[in-house]
Amino acid sequence: MTWTQEQLSAIEQSSNLIVSAAAGSGKTAVITERVIRHVREGFDIERILVVTFTKAAAAEMKKRISKGLSLLSDETGDPSLQKRLREQAQNAEHANISTIHSFCTRVLKRHFYEARLDPSFRPAENTQTAMMKADAMDELIEERFEFSSPEFLELVGLLDGEENIAKQIFELYHFMVSHPDPESYLSDAVENFSKDARALAEYEPYGWLAKHSAEMISGNADRLQALLSSRMPVKLRQQLDDELLRVRALKLYKGYDEYREALCDLAFNNLQLKYLEDDELRASVKKTRDDLKKTIAKHKEWFRRSLAEEAEVLNSLYPAMKELQRLIWEFDEKYRNKKTEAGVIDYNDMEHLTLKVLENRNIADEYRRKFDFIFVDEYQDINEVQESIINAVKRENNVFMVGDVKQSIYRFRLAEPRIFLNKYRKYANKEKGEKLDLNVNFRSTGNVINAVNKVFSKIMREHTGEIDYDKDAALVMGRDLPELSGIAELHILEKNPAETADKDNGEPENEEEDDVFSDEADEQELSDAQAEALLAAKRIKQLTDENSGYLLHDPKDNQLRKYKYSDFAVLLRANNTVEVWAQVFSMEGIPSFSQVTGGYFAAVEVNTVMALLRIIDNKRQDIPLLSVLRSPIGGFDVKELALIREDAQGESVYDSLYRVSNQKTDLGAKAKKFLDDLSRWKEDSQLFSVEQLIGALMDETGYYHYVGALAGGAKRQANIDALIQRAHEYERSAGRGLWSFIRFMDSAKQYESFGEAQVSAQDVVNICTVHKSKGLEYPVVIFAGLGKQWGFNQTPCNTDREWGFGLSFYKNSVVKSTVNLHAIKEKAKKLALAEEMRVLYVGMTRAREHLILIGSVNNIEKSVKSLDTEMTDFAILSAKCFMDWIIGALLRQPEGRALRSVKDSSHAKNERIRIFCHPRGAQAFMKNAIKREEFEAWAKEAEKANVSAVDERFSWKYPFEEEVRLPGKTSVSALSHKETVIVEAPSFARSKTMGATDKGTAAHMLMQRIRLIRHTPETVRAELQRLKEQGFITNDQAQAVDIGAIVRFFDSPLGMRLLASNKVERELEFNHSKPASELFDTRSAESVLLQGVIDCAFLENGGWVLLDYKTDYVPEGTEPKEAAQKHRLQVELYKKALGDLTGIPVKEAYIHLLRIGESVKM
Repeated sequence: MTWTQEQLSAIEQSSNLIVSAAAGSGKTAVITERVIRHVREGFDIERILVVTFTKAAAAEMKKRISKGLSLLSDETGDPSLQKRLREQAQNAEHANISTIHSFCTRVLKRHFYEARLDPSFRPAENTQTAMMKADAMDELIEERFEFSSPEFLELVGLLDGEENIAKQIFELYHFMVSHPDPESYLSDAVENFSKDARALAEYEPYGWLAKHSAEMISGNADRLQALLSSRMPVKLRQQLDDELLRVRALKLYKGYDEYREALCDLAFNNLQLKYLEDDELRASVKKTRDDLKKTIAKHKEWFRRSLAEEAEVLNSLYPAMKELQRLIWEFDEKYRNKKTEAGVIDYNDMEHLTLKVLENRNIADEYRRKFDFIFVDEYQDINEVQESIINAVKRENNVFMVGDVKQSIYRFRLAEPRIFLNKYRKYANKEKGEKLDLNVNFRSTGNVINAVNKVFSKIMREHTGEIDYDKDAALVMGRDLPELSGIAELHILEKNPAETADKDNGEPENEEEDDVFSDEADEQELSDAQAEALLAAKRIKQLTDENSGYLLHDPKDNQLRKYKYSDFAVLLRANNTVEVWAQVFSMEGIPSFSQVTGGYFAAVEVNTVMALLRIIDNKRQDIPLLSVLRSPIGGFDVKELALIREDAQGESVYDSLYRVSNQKTDLGAKAKKFLDDLSRWKEDSQLFSVEQLIGALMDETGYYHYVGALAGGAKRQANIDALIQRAHEYERSAGRGLWSFIRFMDSAKQYESFGEAQVSAQDVVNICTVHKSKGLEYPVVIFAGLGKQWGFNQTPCNTDREWGFGLSFYKNSVVKSTVNLHAIKEKAKKLALAEEMRVLYVGMTRAREHLILIGSVNNIEKSVKSLDTEMTDFAILSAKCFMDWIIGALLRQPEGRALRSVKDSSHAKNERIRIFCHPRGAQAFMKNAIKREEFEAWAKEAEKANVSAVDERFSWKYPFEEEVRLPGKTSVSALSHKETVIVEAPSFARSKTMGATDKGTAAHMLMQRIRLIRHTPETVRAELQRLKEQGFITNDQAQAVDIGAIVRFFDSPLGMRLLASNKVERELEFNHSKPASELFDTRSAESVLLQGVIDCAFLENGGWVLLDYKTDYVPEGTEPKEAAQKHRLQVELYKKALGDLTGIPVKEAYIHLLRIGESVKM
């Protein structure tokens, strides 16, 4: 591989090094090569620590390093070096290349005693911790209300109820645990409320707020200054000059009180605008001056109190804040106790406990000696605790850090990009290390790179985006392509005028809601998304049209080829309009796939199965019961449900169903069967694990096969499989019972990112959020929703990493705020805007060949006019959406010609960024939608229709319905479940460490691979050890195997016969075509493919002896023959398949019950 000079420097530099690696600059290749060179120089791969951001990145890194070392070994002529490199390549799989949390887990497993942990601890799942936190909070609040102290009641009053107290505790706890010293952080934050006026004058938030206020007001004044003209009457010009002079003088005042006094003294006289003859200028001056006055009035509210008055307010709140501090520590203790009881730790525990362990100097020295080199990938997303861990194990000069602050988009997870920035600036001055920039982009085409540079060179600077987009940061094309290669497009749609007539473009409807980005889509946003999706669909169709002549450059083989759907990715800032995009694409005949939070729980099949579980747990739940009855599981149509509810008279749905079930009618019989099934399923739920219950329900009802036959069947079945897997994971985490699992899933829906199940890659358009796309690339990126305004929500408390927290509180039924709250909120807004800038950068740099930007604005002409200004810091920080930045950045550049003309700009094809304005875009793209009047007219006509004719049509049944409902294939286990009730050991008899499924798997794995000899306990243990070393079973599974049961089997008469046979088949897989009528209750002549795996079969005297091992729990007093009978159908199917497929008869078949050591002839 040919390296750039910068890459080579990064690979060869020997000192501490921080590398700012821009998008597509090959940072992973650089890390890989640097590790390989260290190994080639004689260092051991196991003495190198590589910390990655995700497990997938760690796996990819291991794969690359192993492959690189293998290639290097093949190229060398030195036999000893070749052998060593091959060994190192094999060892790469077990090297210290992992996420920071995996590293922490290894440290804690090794030094559990130092962390005071049970050595069997395991990481908790997000849903599990969310439930524990909720339970801990409920217990805390309930206890405090029961033994309410005056301080607690005062806090309840100040925060307006227990819900806000809980929010306050959660928010402060979240920030607290991200700090290396949580106790000191919380204590300092609370002690701020005890400061006097003199201390507040030195306290940073107050001085910062004064400076920030002056800058924002001055920015507004600059806009008014730009309108001053010699055409103005002299007196008007003098008045405006005087006002602007006094406004700008605010920047001269230092300190909070001094600034406050000057600001509050600022006043405006009436403006004699009537003498200004230019109507357009007069309107502009009036609006801009009014905006300035509004800003000043808003800021006066911030500075309503002097520092002495503020100190008095803070001091009055101090006792309540001390009570809040106690509540947080009590919550922490309750939450910690719950984790201890469950034997789990969360991610914050991993970090803090590791830091605690490394405070032991001997242990820290152990790791310093162990690692010759430390690599930290995605360093821009590290937090303070993680940085402290790295510092504890590093040496003086052995750390390589690589990242890109421009791609730091995880501040909501408390990532701290300033750690990277501070070290980058420090190393730039040669203080204890070196810094390097990698800005050659090997991913994107020339026009895509040009678009990125044009936008960010205008908007990203230290004051607005925390970093300057200078020559070191700007992208340089690294691909061997023409400079003008690729396509960059900007599409600006105008919203429906009727919907936006009363809204000024760029102004939020509620000025106060501007602090936390919202994820909820309103009606307007959904309408915008539809129009944008239709435009995107049109563009996709144009590019994928077989006859269009459009070709895409494929870098894999350096050839041109036609576009495929899988070349396209739609990126969105949030997931609230993903469903709209998917629906529009579906209507337009474009296949798509999305994996977003909430998508899983919105899936019909998941809701249906969860509804079934809910009514099995509690049958008197109307909505879930109706959902199941109406589904294919219940099989009731709307007409039947109407008859069931006909004489309801306020009774529950279950009572109505029970009443009808006693009627001697077809509907009564159908209702009775469903209720009988429900009762049986209730009994099963007390015997089965939840995982087994769901599997049995899917087999019995056929619902799994039903959803598989629908559009997107593979994904639907994968969603159900994910639910079963979820149940498995839940029960492994010591969860028990159906009710608890339902609660667990409800918590997952509320708290956890749980996307739809993945299916194998297909030729579909990918729809995802920018955060999901991080680290990926796509041939064509459609980045949409760029006109969506950033909405902000209020919380009673806002917290800052450095300044603690401010408070919004109630006093005499009036909402009041501490002054520092305004400072914290303004700082948070500024940091959030910097993060949004980085989100835009990440989204745009995902594109390889073709970048399409789409956004909607209220009025294109007004938007362009309002943004036709110099991109000052104030203008950048005043943006309300991505489109404000993009239009503002391009407007005064050559590419902005189309914007300046503001008309349908298809003529702009020769520009490097093709800009298309769609003045009536939303209306044009949605013209095919049915109008409300048309729908109402159609509905009235429908009311007059012949009801009997409609009923006749809807009563028609497809003549081949049976064949359609038959599955194309099925398994022996699926069929056998229909006749089987699996009896599992009661909870008190179960292992606390492994479920029956895990034990069965381990036993079968052993019997599949164990040597066929007479065994003793020692030889069985040796076999288990061999299987562990070969990776077939885990240590837990090996320990779960009943060694005595295995020995007893091989000592039994049947075991002796097996050992005496000359031909033994184990784990024999088969596919056998059978008439459907032999497998299902049907008269259909169709065939179904039957699949299965036979445990063991051996030849004896010219015939097969079939053997199936079972690890079932056999209740005391149950005869072995009775216990084996539930597997009768399974054995019969195995016998038929084995005989038919081999042509050798099956003379005997046995079920061997391992737990009790009995073989039952079937």
